Amino acid sequence: MTDGHSTSGGAMVTVRFDSGEEREIESGTILGDLPEKPEGALVALMNNEWVDLLTPLTRDGRLSFLTIRDRAGFRAYRHGLAFLLSVAAGGIYPGERIMLEHTLGRCVYGKLHDMRELCSHTITRIKDEMFRLVEADLPIEPVDVTKEEARRLFTEARDTAKLKLLADWPHPTVRLHRCAGLYHLFPGPLVPRTGLLNHFDLKSYPPGFLMCLPDRANPDKLGGPGERPKLFRIFYEYERWCRVLGAETVGELNEHAAFGRFDTLVQVSEALHSKKIAAVADLIAQRDPRPQVVLIAGPSSSGKTTFSRRLDIQLRVLGIDPATISLDDYFVSRPETPRDEHGEYNFETLAAIDLDLFNRHLHELLDGRSVVLPRFDFSNGKRYEGRSLRMGPGRLLIIEGIHGLNDALTPKLWPHLKFKVYVSALTHLNMDEQNALSTSDVRLLRRIVRDRRSRGYSTEETLARWPSVRAGEEKYIFPYQESADVMFNSALVYELNALKAAAAEALAEVPHDSPQYPEARRLHDLVRLVRGVSPEGVPANSILREFIGGSRYHS
Repeated sequence: MTDGHSTSGGAMVTVRFDSGEEREIESGTILGDLPEKPEGALVALMNNEWVDLLTPLTRDGRLSFLTIRDRAGFRAYRHGLAFLLSVAAGGIYPGERIMLEHTLGRCVYGKLHDMRELCSHTITRIKDEMFRLVEADLPIEPVDVTKEEARRLFTEARDTAKLKLLADWPHPTVRLHRCAGLYHLFPGPLVPRTGLLNHFDLKSYPPGFLMCLPDRANPDKLGGPGERPKLFRIFYEYERWCRVLGAETVGELNEHAAFGRFDTLVQVSEALHSKKIAAVADLIAQRDPRPQVVLIAGPSSSGKTTFSRRLDIQLRVLGIDPATISLDDYFVSRPETPRDEHGEYNFETLAAIDLDLFNRHLHELLDGRSVVLPRFDFSNGKRYEGRSLRMGPGRLLIIEGIHGLNDALTPKLWPHLKFKVYVSALTHLNMDEQNALSTSDVRLLRRIVRDRRSRGYSTEETLARWPSVRAGEEKYIFPYQESADVMFNSALVYELNALKAAAAEALAEVPHDSPQYPEARRLHDLVRLVRGVSPEGVPANSILREFIGGSRYHS
């Protein structure tokens, strides 16, 4: 077992800082001990690799320090806070384990493994112990161990989720972190000391709790969950369903693949989607008065297009004759696309849609007139004439696109004529009990695979555009999600396994000197933990086919 902050001494290395300054520094010097480290630094970027501040300098290179305002710094703070929470809960309730499950606004929902519902007294005790550990300013040390040693540590801790994850661990060694005698496995670097984790809150949120995090843009301000009862209900329902399937963690999914149970998992997952889509169709058909327009919205790579096609079929089963159009086809041409504050194309803003043309077509269709719909070509950023459409009496119009829930899209359409559906891949899957997979990471992997295959974008381009996409979602999509008449969770419990081969190949193409390399490396490390399966067993009508290809609804 080796500590991540051992020193060698003697030789010198040359380091270039963001300021452009170059300095010779003794080899073995700890990054966090450098006088150039700014206040608030949490992790570092050394030679285009994210590293802990307890990492020793051993070779020449470029060095940047990252704070909570940076994505990697915020991730290190969040995971460090999860570790602090585990240490505090284990100290008060020996043998108890924290389960962190999903985000809710700027909070993370969690619960204690052995307690059905947490009382406010228990939450206060844990929070007080967390602040005591912050005051103690304990080190959080990176430690490299062999897989065998990691198995021994987690066997002693009775942490079956980590043991199952280690069964398919792709490396001979495992980077762990140690604090107060406890070991945890976290993806990427962590903050170096508990004293840096001084801004958080723990709140009751029955049957569990919320760990509230600082706002990245304004770290002195704590985020809150907001009023998201519909979103929480979807997460809670999916969690219970995954538990019944025995597929709550990556390790459990890998067991399904290893022991020949994966086909059943695929079939059951797809059957659930079919049942849920049929239920949405029933709600639309039963609405009185029946809506004329169904608006389907959600963040990028949620599978809105396939959902709309499958909803079309279920409505036809009920005797309703729908027609479907996509907002993507109403993008303005590339030269007219608005740009963000960085000068990059902003495809997420409502201004990227030709609203005048869209609303003219919408009202002409509802009036029964024939319309020649546009067709947008993503590869060259141009709009062409597409198919002709005419709505007969009693027909229903399905419109899918990221802005569907925003009434500014359809300002002249009466509310009772609309039925709103929010679609998103609300993943409930953990690496282990303290590491929930990010729903945005899953959507990003979907998008990387799709854009590389069918939209002419390289993995680097997709990764570079993703922060703008996420900013657009925060501004234009998430504020409207609770206004939906119904939410549909497009996540498929097995999808990472089926995405693995294509995602790993795409991520491996990003060169080490690319600005997108650290994020590509993080995602590549993630998909390497998943046991891949052949996508041949994915049905042709699956939402996943929208991304991996072979969909019966797409070319």
